[in-house]
Amino acid sequence: MPKSNMTNIQLNKSVKIEIELNQIPEKFLEKDEEICLKALKSQSIFNNFRNEMGGFTSCAELLESELELITESDKDIGSCYFHIRKDEQVTIRKLAILPEYQKQGWGRLLIYRVICKAIEEKKKSVFLKCPSNSIANQFYQKLGFELESTEQGKNQPINHWRYHIKLPLLFYCGAGGKSKYDAIASESEWSLGINSSGKNKSHQHMMMVDNDYKNYKHHQHLEMVKRNKPLIATALDITSPEQLPEVLKQAEELAQYAGRVLIIPKCDIQIPAKYWLGYSVDSGYGSTPLQPDWFGDRPVHLLGGSPKKQAKAYYQMNVISLDANYAMKLANRHCKSVWSDGDKNIELQQCGCYEALSLSLQKQFQFWRNNKNIQSSVNLSPIPEKSSEKKSEPVGCLYPYIESKKLKDGTEVLYPRVVGQRDRTNPHHWRWGFNWKEKIHGAWKGKSIGSIPCTSVPMIRTI
Repeated sequence: MPKSNMTNIQLNKSVKIEIELNQIPEKFLEKDEEICLKALKSQSIFNNFRNEMGGFTSCAELLESELELITESDKDIGSCYFHIRKDEQVTIRKLAILPEYQKQGWGRLLIYRVICKAIEEKKKSVFLKCPSNSIANQFYQKLGFELESTEQGKNQPINHWRYHIKLPLLFYCGAGGKSKYDAIASESEWSLGINSSGKNKSHQHMMMVDNDYKNYKHHQHLEMVKRNKPLIATALDITSPEQLPEVLKQAEELAQYAGRVLIIPKCDIQIPAKYWLGYSVDSGYGSTPLQPDWFGDRPVHLLGGSPKKQAKAYYQMNVISLDANYAMKLANRHCKSVWSDGDKNIELQQCGCYEALSLSLQKQFQFWRNNKNIQSSVNLSPIPEKSSEKKSEPVGCLYPYIESKKLKDGTEVLYPRVVGQRDRTNPHHWRWGFNWKEKIHGAWKGKSIGSIPCTSVPMIRTI
């Protein structure tokens, strides 16, 4: 940004305003012009609510924080500024939507983007304060924030709200909120999603919008994403490098209306870091030839696949969310429930499809939420052995060997197997499993070993 007393900054196509640079402290003058412009736009939005927010918002405080600014067709809509703390918390300082854009889902989208940023930074909660007499309290409660406490402020009581991030996020993509299946998913504490293919509208807010990659219609998908403003939305699967420019263009359009966009790679390509990745778990509907280690530490959503395969993939990638498509298919077609103990699928015949889906979702929810040892630290998950670039060489990966145990209160917990009096939160005490492929009589065969003691891991790594 030029160091002159005055500068003209184009805030909207038809409006120019003069900004005195002395309101921007000297230490910020070298910042990228786009960052400064975002701060100035956000400052203008916040100062429309200076009475509600307790005073004037300075450009300096915005430039020292994280900012999320929402615009559409070059019109400024709303902004949120927040602080990523060194502990496990993200704190929202201010959030505002201009009056003409309120009650259209933009505020919820801002919250979603902060949650996504917190997930990327491996934080466990989002915290904010709100005057106790504000109607915004209902908004935060509806989004899943929990009232932690109330303190006496200078002029009125202040509520403390906290959103607890529980990974992986669990999505059920059904009929847009109008079917009994959707009601069962909500009762089982799964977040609702929708597939944009063949659906004209959703009947309530959808936190995920997926698409049918075999019959993708971008305009229809974009409209569904725009109406719902979901936490995550998928882009078209990329099966060849030639598709990349077009898919990135479409993803940019989707990103205006979603917390994060998932790009689903099915070939070796470079994808910008701002996008999350989708991993198509091997199933009758689709798969990907890419190995799990290709995804590195990028946030990954698991698309489809059985509960057993999802559990295996969880240990091999940075999985932040998954869906229940497999359970829905089994319940709808065969009236069967399905879940996993981490080692195998468990299927149970039911008298009806609704009962089957209900049990599946409850059991899978318990698997992911009751396994506190896995949930407590992503760093305890193993890093899969990198596969060789040569397809003619055997490849394999290590993972914790999981077992289940029923407690006295009847709940079932899952944790890495240990032997004797060991600390099950210490990976050095774990038993491990090892899966690999080797060529036998000219064909690649999958093999596995279970319950490997930790002392044998160095030897396994040399295989």
